[in-house]
Amino acid sequence: MQGRTALAVVLLLVAGCGGPSRGAEHAGGAAPPEITVENLASVERSYWRLAPDDPSRPVWRDALIAHHATRTDEVLARGDYDEVVRHTASLTALLHPHDFETGSIPAGLEPLATWIVAHGAPRGDEGRVMAAHLLLAMIGEDADAHRDSREQIARWGREARAPISNPVERFGGLIQVWEQHEELAPAPEVLEALARLYLEQREGLVRAFGPGGEGGRPPSGLSFQHLRLAPLLIQRAPLDVAAVYLRHGDLESAIEEVGRMGDQSGVERQLVRLLERAREDNAGGAEALGELSQGFSGARPSVAWALCTLGARRFPDDARFPVCLARTAMEREQASAAVAWYDEAVRLAPDERAVYDEALARLGDIIERGALVSDVEQARAIGSHALHILEERDRRWPEAADTHDDDDVRRESLLLHLGRAEMTAGHVDEARARLEASLAARETPEAHRYLGLLLERVGDPEGAAVHYRAALDETTDREPRAQLQEWLGDAFRHAGQAAQARRMYEQALAVWTAVLDGQVAGPRRAHAEVRRGILLSRLGRRADSAEAFGRAMEAAPTWREAYAEILSHLVVSDPNVELAQTVLRRAQYQLTLEPEWRVYFALWVQAVAARASTPAEADVGMLLHELASGDAWSNRLAAFGRDSLEYPELRELASTRGQRTEADFYEAARRLGAGDVAGARELLRQVLESHMVSFFEYAMAQELLAQLDAGSPVVAQ
Repeated sequence: MQGRTALAVVLLLVAGCGGPSRGAEHAGGAAPPEITVENLASVERSYWRLAPDDPSRPVWRDALIAHHATRTDEVLARGDYDEVVRHTASLTALLHPHDFETGSIPAGLEPLATWIVAHGAPRGDEGRVMAAHLLLAMIGEDADAHRDSREQIARWGREARAPISNPVERFGGLIQVWEQHEELAPAPEVLEALARLYLEQREGLVRAFGPGGEGGRPPSGLSFQHLRLAPLLIQRAPLDVAAVYLRHGDLESAIEEVGRMGDQSGVERQLVRLLERAREDNAGGAEALGELSQGFSGARPSVAWALCTLGARRFPDDARFPVCLARTAMEREQASAAVAWYDEAVRLAPDERAVYDEALARLGDIIERGALVSDVEQARAIGSHALHILEERDRRWPEAADTHDDDDVRRESLLLHLGRAEMTAGHVDEARARLEASLAARETPEAHRYLGLLLERVGDPEGAAVHYRAALDETTDREPRAQLQEWLGDAFRHAGQAAQARRMYEQALAVWTAVLDGQVAGPRRAHAEVRRGILLSRLGRRADSAEAFGRAMEAAPTWREAYAEILSHLVVSDPNVELAQTVLRRAQYQLTLEPEWRVYFALWVQAVAARASTPAEADVGMLLHELASGDAWSNRLAAFGRDSLEYPELRELASTRGQRTEADFYEAARRLGAGDVAGARELLRQVLESHMVSFFEYAMAQELLAQLDAGSPVVAQ
């Protein structure tokens, strides 16, 4: 027990420094399925269950690397060095030292390795450039030249640091270099070099300070921090050496290398015993693996993850390892992987209430971060596992359905967010089904509100009004009520009930005016003024509307949403070109405004000017000209706005439904200004057929098309 305590202390010190059915996911020699965002977490879990020498592992590895490498061209085009390194590391994380022994390195890594050599060498990034040279030596031609370059960099690194008498700095710098090398290219010789550096560092510190790190005559140039750090570095050296190999699940090498260190600090023998227990294929082995992973989780989460992966492979019926992997995935912000591991944990431990509660609490964190709304495929992957966890928890403990903790997630909330994700992706049928299921689970104002918005966007204003009224009945706060009254007025207007619409607009306007009489400031005040401006415009009070918009911009000059709401409204209301250009100028003063939003705002001003049959100011064209260089979608939109890119070419360059929707809308606006009303109408209908109901362009197209269908003058004569 005394030895175990000593080891635990060092583990704590290290920390301070720093759904498928059970068994169905083991690859078992089978080929991987076609990988999508939705099944990615499942495929990765199958991959990590394969032993390093499993003959099928390279096939699964290459399929996963090919899936992730679809972003490589985009990442390289942006040219951000740190992003390229992160992307490369996300691919090489799938490599194992065994791959370097067999010479099995995917060719898909070559463009990234070549780029890192070219851009990392001038930066003096030794470790990553060495890694890139090694990858290139393993992949393609000129292997000897790449190996020679790598050796020259390694030799220079040691020679350059040799004069440094301070062992903390001399070896600390080299260790950092080789850790970066190991992250991108974990070849066996790299692991050996890194482990040797930890040993050399300990030997240098022992010579300077003595075995305990607190005696001797320290070399000159040591700071107080170095003096404090030396004893810890000596004591934790066995753990550092073990971590080099444990990061790849290699217990045997960790045992061998730590065993060679003797028992200088009293930790080595304890660690070897724990590692030897972890090697056993019994309950004690599982417990030891769990103890090791917990000890490394603070300072070296990648080691903890590798140990839990090893545990999941060796002990497939032990729930502690999926739970560990779920927690690690949460720390890495890999939401779908985290929920999938939690789902597996509850399958393995169906009677452990704490596992369900932890999983659902973490799901609440995922929802709060907005991970479900931003990516529909990821949302679907998360949703399938999360619903299973939720249903199983509530089935086994029925009282849980009515006694959720505040940080827990409810079924209706999960379904609501899944519905929102489908709305954002333009999947209106799926969105409606999810939102209706949310209401069936429990009626909430939020679900009524989003279902009302969806129905209004797809041309059912009467159905939208039903849900807006229901939301109003359940909403007591005045600001949400005012927003609902405005939306109810919109639904009445779209249904041809002008008197009812006006009544709701006046009620909402009175509330927002009362809000402004209170002590509100910043974005909240700006939001109230924006809503007042839009309502005043709907009521025909154009001058008062413009004044409200001006006060909104003054209340929160850096709040992007105010400019977006004002300009998008001006596109579909009376075309006030002077006001639109003023809004654009004030938006451009904000240094934090993203380039893509500058493009959208400029295009919206052009649309207002087109409807007014008036040319936009020269500044608008100059802004678009400045933003037209590059391959990003916003650059192409800017080029279109400058007439240097024709609509057919822009449409051809659009790679997503959302981009095609935007291309169609801006061409429709151009055709309106050119007097081609029939062509504009056709494109506006095309925008609505996209079902991208969450886009500004969709809402603007719906308003303009309604005016055209009603025979209203959309373009000034």
